[in-house]
Amino acid sequence: IQYMPPCLQNQTATPEYILAEMDHAGIDMAVLQNPKAYGKLNTYIGRCVAQYPDRFVGLAEVDELNAGNPSEVDRLRDAVERLGLKGIYFEATAFAQAGDPSGFNASSLDPFWDAVSDLRVPVFWSLTGSRMSAHDYMERIRSLSLWLDMHSDIVTVMVHGLFARPFRKEDKVRFPEDLMAFFRRPNVYAEILYPIQVGPLGWEYPFSQARELIRQQVEEIGAQKLIWGSDMPNVLRNCTYRQSLTYVRDWCEFIDPADMSLILGGNIAR
Repeated sequence: IQYMPPCLQNQTATPEYILAEMDHAGIDMAVLQNPKAYGKLNTYIGRCVAQYPDRFVGLAEVDELNAGNPSEVDRLRDAVERLGLKGIYFEATAFAQAGDPSGFNASSLDPFWDAVSDLRVPVFWSLTGSRMSAHDYMERIRSLSLWLDMHSDIVTVMVHGLFARPFRKEDKVRFPEDLMAFFRRPNVYAEILYPIQVGPLGWEYPFSQARELIRQQVEEIGAQKLIWGSDMPNVLRNCTYRQSLTYVRDWCEFIDPADMSLILGGNIAR
């Protein structure tokens, strides 16, 4: 089954290929995220970052269900201190698949979170699923809010940001106030990542429906909390890499230049 876009005929995306796409789209730097669907790639991503330090920032992959084990804590420290990775891609969905959606709050993971705090690296949280209901999504948000109460010093980035599909009714998306309040919390950032989300909804470039969601987030959460992302190369199933940037940069005229600079790089660099 060819899940990836047709340009990845061998199911590979080399650093040089990604750099060529970045140059074509006008992207200075990229954050390399590491979901397990792509493999356990800490060493590989570390090599990519070492080879192109001015173009790539890498995130570490961890074994979430066993994160509290000393061996996994050591692997995290190695990824940050030796391989030079700058954050963690944390698939909290693993706990839901194991029957305990809020398992990342278990005391057995305290050694891991202590190490994250000590290393001063952000956590990029993956909480969503393609067929997730609004109820299940909000339950996970509430569980993560409890985690934030205990670990308020750790920077949290929500990959896929405010997830649109569970809240879509008659082609309109209405986010509940509880969700907006979560993203107003200190140290919480939302990824702006709609082309990869809304392809199955039939939304087409320049994604006017998504622009209205971004407008709401700028007004109610603030541009200083938003981080543009693409999910390149997977996004090529729905639009080009450049289009995944320009639907925000060129079409969201309601965002002033200073705020646009934050969304398109300033926030993630900080």
